[in-house]
Amino acid sequence: LRRALRRRGLLKGTRAGRTFIVLTIGVGFGALNTGNNLLYLVLGLLLTTIIVSGVLSERALRGLSIRRLGADAAYAQEPFAYRWALSRRGKGASFALCVAEDAPELTGEGRLAYLPPGEERIVRADLQAPRRGPMPLEAVKITTTWPLGLFSKTAVYPMQDVLLVYPRRGYACGDPADAQQGPIGDAGNPRR
Repeated sequence: LRRALRRRGLLKGTRAGRTFIVLTIGVGFGALNTGNNLLYLVLGLLLTTIIVSGVLSERALRGLSIRRLGADAAYAQEPFAYRWALSRRGKGASFALCVAEDAPELTGEGRLAYLPPGEERIVRADLQAPRRGPMPLEAVKITTTWPLGLFSKTAVYPMQDVLLVYPRRGYACGDPADAQQGPIGDAGNPRR
């Protein structure tokens, strides 16, 4: 199933990206103040790197399809395995993908290093829910920092669903006691 994007291309600078932008601005001021042609060339290369990074990260998110496979069982305050199926249509591959639910109460994300075109890959994550009960799932976020890690670009796919979180597992009356020894027939048999 192909889902339309609700919000497309949310762009956020990483720590390395913010440092790169400050460096680019510094080189730009240096080029303007000195009039040095070499600094103008370096400034052009730095600005081109920023543009190419944005275009390639957008291309990595284009053409993706996602569907939820869900969890076998989810227990409150315990990590549980959750899965999504990702596929890509068209040309080119996607790299450095992070998949997460767009629910503030669920923590955890799955990562996929490489997604070739025309194939479906399963992404697994260990999620954790703080409380029991039905938890509405509104959307799935896919984020990439490819190619240079300067920016993280996010696409949000709206997908309505409900995750049922069971109560935290534990013993009702405390830990069970040790096995008792007792004769059964001719031989002793340890049993609870």
